[in-house]
Amino acid sequence: MRIFVLGVGATGSYLVKLLTRQGHHVTCGDRDPERARYFLGAKLPVPVERVNARDVWNIVKAARGAQLLVNACPPMLNRIVLRAALRLRAHYLDLASHYTGHPFRAEQVEFASRFEEKRRAAVITAGVAPGLTNLLIAAGADLLDTVESVRVRLYESTDTDAPFSQGRRRHPSMKPLHARVCMWIGASASAGTSATGNCSGFLPPSVRSALSSPRRTK
Repeated sequence: MRIFVLGVGATGSYLVKLLTRQGHHVTCGDRDPERARYFLGAKLPVPVERVNARDVWNIVKAARGAQLLVNACPPMLNRIVLRAALRLRAHYLDLASHYTGHPFRAEQVEFASRFEEKRRAAVITAGVAPGLTNLLIAAGADLLDTVESVRVRLYESTDTDAPFSQGRRRHPSMKPLHARVCMWIGASASAGTSATGNCSGFLPPSVRSALSSPRRTK
């Protein structure tokens, strides 16, 4: 598969390495190719283009021909990169939401119908939390007879004044996760039967049908 990874920092570079190892044709872009190369390492022969992630057409030009656009940029750039993926008619994946308009509704959901029209999948907030944490919860839940509730303790902290994430939190928070997944389809939400918690994404009918059968519970 031809994959373009936009944003080659600690997370993006690791994705590039994993995808390359799996045999995909990977190219990537970053505003600072020299810094990106530092994260990738000298031995990985993956081309890195200088890309301005605030410019839709700059992204489209760099990622032309890609079948999947991976957005590993800060989430405040999500809308721009989503528009670029639609221009490219590429599938899309990102790591987090910015939640500027509504605290409980990911801004990426606004683009659901447009991805359905182009018959492309867009998987959102596939980072660490939610993302990896939800997969770990699902794996643990499969080992149990029943699961009544799940609580995740998430802690973020940094001592730098430089941009690190969309906010700085110095106190741990408890986030309750429901035992039913919320999967965004078009502009509405439907409940699934997985224990993956508050994971969301929007899928075209062809992909949705493959996920429609409920998970077998023990």
